[in-house]
Amino acid sequence: MVKVGSKEVEKRKNRPLDEKYAVIFLNAMYFSLRRRRISKEPIYVALGVKEDGRREILGWWLGESEEESASIWDEVFDACNKIYTFESKVCNRAKVAFMLRGIYREESKERAREALEEFKKKYQRIYPKVVRLWEENFDDLLCFYEFPFEIRRFIYTTNQLKRLFGEAKRRLKVMKILPDEENAEKILFLIFFELNEKLSKRKLLGFEFIFFDNTLDLLFRRV
Repeated sequence: MVKVGSKEVEKRKNRPLDEKYAVIFLNAMYFSLRRRRISKEPIYVALGVKEDGRREILGWWLGESEEESASIWDEVFDACNKIYTFESKVCNRAKVAFMLRGIYREESKERAREALEEFKKKYQRIYPKVVRLWEENFDDLLCFYEFPFEIRRFIYTTNQLKRLFGEAKRRLKVMKILPDEENAEKILFLIFFELNEKLSKRKLLGFEFIFFDNTLDLLFRRV
């Protein structure tokens, strides 16, 4: 693997970003890292989709434990100058998951609201917390309905990041354990740099057509 210095890593992580992104995904993957001891740690990643459909890894952050998630995300949000809502983990129940996925796939936000009401009637007594979270965050969770139908399928799930994590883990697999934090950052830099080169050459269908005439002003802007 090509050697890279800490200054180059910092320069990359602090580089200026584009002023416009149609969508920004945030999530974390886990991998073993050696500090005082060896343990699985979250690697937080931000992935942006440009208005022409090209994707870019905006940044990554190492966290020592899940308990640090809130502070890490606050740091990411401050950097993006936006607050995002994340889909909560709903228990491992196939029927519940199926109904919730159905809400995302309705034709309109109004139909999604009706689907949520059906979910509420069926599961209010068993899963009151899930229902409450959906009702309280309905507009944020379903903000993707404000985008044209043609690109919603790329937005309402974190599949873009899941595929990215799969590629990253495949490259990390030969190592089994990341070394100390400094060297882990360098390794991640090289992996994400390589993946960024590939992502920049591929466009998600629909974005360029929709944003070409600037008729949709629903972009995240960096201040």
